Amino acid sequence: MKIIGHRGARGLAPENTLASFAKALEYGVDEIELDVRTTKDHTVIVHHDRRVSDHTGAMLNISKHNYAELLAHKPDLVTFDEAMRSINRIVPVIVDIKPGAAAKPLVKAIDQLMADGWKADDMSFQSLNHPLLLALHKTYPNIPKIIVERWSSIRAVRRAKQVSTNRLNMRSWWLWAPVIKGLSSRNYALITYTVNDPAKIKRWEKYGLYGVVTDCPDRFSGR
Repeated sequence: MKIIGHRGARGLAPENTLASFAKALEYGVDEIELDVRTTKDHTVIVHHDRRVSDHTGAMLNISKHNYAELLAHKPDLVTFDEAMRSINRIVPVIVDIKPGAAAKPLVKAIDQLMADGWKADDMSFQSLNHPLLLALHKTYPNIPKIIVERWSSIRAVRRAKQVSTNRLNMRSWWLWAPVIKGLSSRNYALITYTVNDPAKIKRWEKYGLYGVVTDCPDRFSGR
């Protein structure tokens, strides 16, 4: 069973920050998931929402502001490069590319990591923007892809074939034993998001669940 830290370990430290990634590693996760978006000046940053907020309540749209402007409002905002180098290949990283992110800056950032020694197996891509995932598959056919799907296992399997992957990431709300068992029997490596209850995952593991995305990897550290 793979334990995947959600946005690092967002139940233990502010999500998508260096502190959160350090906490995930501290509790021995098998992989770390993080979110990427692109700024107005084409910087790839690690952030989930479309906007950055600060203590005053100000909201800045990431795609309409430069990284320096965003950093002034959120001092712990990190670039994708900083995040990857902090994790430093200790575990693979699932890069969740948010809808609206620009492909070219991400390709540039990936190319730089590859030039500095990162390998294809050090990361994987997932995105709800399937055309973007298809485009990245053409650019990086050897980097693993994950199909992230909210509810339809049929759509997930169809899309998985298009990017030559057997890895699926489905929302836990819509999973039940026959779906898990059926996908496992067809050799799909199914992970689910976001679950913080080890007892639920233990029940699902016997049906072939491959992994879990969790906010609280400390709860799974004794597995």
